[in-house]
Amino acid sequence: MRVRVWCVATIAFGCVSLAGCSRPVQTPVKTTSAQTAAIPTSEVVGHIWRVEQPASGFVGTIYIFVADGTLLETSCKETYRIAKWSTDSASAQSIQVIEDGQAAFTGTVLEASSSGMRLQRRLRHGETDELKLTAVDGEFVCPDMP
Repeated sequence: MRVRVWCVATIAFGCVSLAGCSRPVQTPVKTTSAQTAAIPTSEVVGHIWRVEQPASGFVGTIYIFVADGTLLETSCKETYRIAKWSTDSASAQSIQVIEDGQAAFTGTVLEASSSGMRLQRRLRHGETDELKLTAVDGEFVCPDMP
């Protein structure tokens, strides 16, 4: 278990280090569903995002959006996944995620800053949910699972 955590931490550090090299400083952007302000990609890239809500099994999942379109997903319960992500050319606040060659979800960034993000997702089977993510700013180790 500790070896897997170390591997994920090493991958995460490398991804964030590479993504952070060219990231410009941006001011936080907040939108509501009635607003159409663009979310700068730089607010999403270069952070390790940990899901804080909903509490329905997603809490603790980690997303790392790398500037080259790579997405690292992992959690304390599952192994990691390397997927692809992109923004919709028509809407800078829309994110598409591809897993196993298929669209996994389309997300709308409702709010993003260097410390937090709200992401509304439309999953491949039509369900929707909203995730509240927090940027990881310190050390974190998954608790040992029973």
